[in-house]
Amino acid sequence: MKKKTTKHTIGNVYRFLNEYLSEHKGENLTVSGIEFSNSGAQGREPLFDVSYDQKGAIMAYWKDDSKSCVEISAPEPGYEVKAPKSLRQYFWKWDLRYLNVSHLDVSDTTDFSFCFLEFGGNYLTGSMPSEIIGLETWDVQKGKDFTGMFEKCLSLNKTINLNLSSWRFSTEESISFPSMFKYFGFQANEVILDVSGWNIEYVYNFFRTFAYFAPFAKVVELKGIEDWRLGIGRISLDHAFDSFAKNSECHLDLSQWNKECTQCPRIEGFATNTFFRIKEPIWEECKKVEGESQLPTNKLAGL
Repeated sequence: MKKKTTKHTIGNVYRFLNEYLSEHKGENLTVSGIEFSNSGAQGREPLFDVSYDQKGAIMAYWKDDSKSCVEISAPEPGYEVKAPKSLRQYFWKWDLRYLNVSHLDVSDTTDFSFCFLEFGGNYLTGSMPSEIIGLETWDVQKGKDFTGMFEKCLSLNKTINLNLSSWRFSTEESISFPSMFKYFGFQANEVILDVSGWNIEYVYNFFRTFAYFAPFAKVVELKGIEDWRLGIGRISLDHAFDSFAKNSECHLDLSQWNKECTQCPRIEGFATNTFFRIKEPIWEECKKVEGESQLPTNKLAGL
C-alpha cells in the first residue's frame, strides 16, 4: 500500500527554526531534536510553516511540553512529509542530539549530495554525540548523486551502528558515490555500518567513498561490503579505501568485486595506507570489451 505524502515539499527547516528561536529569545528555548512525523496537529498550535511554498501544508509543533524537540508534520494525520528532489546539504552542520527522519519521504529525491555533511556538530567545537533515526525507511531508488552524503557525519559519537541494508538503488540511471563515507565517525572507538544487499551495478564513481573512514576506531565492521559486485562499463575506484580505518584490525576481502566487470576500473590508490588489510580485486582478470563501454554515454559522465 502506497503511503500518503504531503502535496507540497518541505522547506528549509533549520533556517525557519533559527528564525523562530531568534524571535523568542526571551523564552530561553534550546532545541536538541527534530522529528519528521505523520501524527498531525493533535490539537497543538503550530509554531511556524515549514512548507517550501509557505501554504500551510507542513507545520512545526512542539513534540511535548519540554519544548526541546520540534515535530514536523502535515496538519492532518497520516501524511508522510515530502522531501524535495534535492537534499543537497540539507542537514549540513545541523548541531542536534536527535534527528528522526522516519516519516520524511525521499522517494522522489535524486540528489543526496552532502546531505548529512558534518551533521551533529564539528569535532573541533562540539561536545555531544548525535543520533539519526529512521534512515532504514528511506526509499533512495531515484537517487543519482550521493557525493559526500555522510562525510564527517557523527564526528562526536564514540559508538556508531548504522544499518542501511534496506537501501536499493536504481537499475536504470547512473549513480555516483564519491566521498560518500569519507571521514565518517571521526572520533568513534567503534563503527558498525551495514551495507548488505546493495545493488551497485550502476554505480560508476567510487572516488574516495570510504577514504579516512573511522580513522581512530579500534573496532570497525563494514557488513556486506565483500558481497558487492561492480557493474559494467568504465568505473572509477581511485582512492576508494585510502587510509580506511587505519587504527583498526578490520580486514576486507574484496577480491570478488570485479567478478562481473567488463572493463578494468580506474584504480589509482585504491587502498593506500591500509597496511595489506584489504584484499583487492584481481584487476588483470577483468574481461575487456572492444571500443566504448556497453553502458549508455550518460553513465560515463564526469570521468
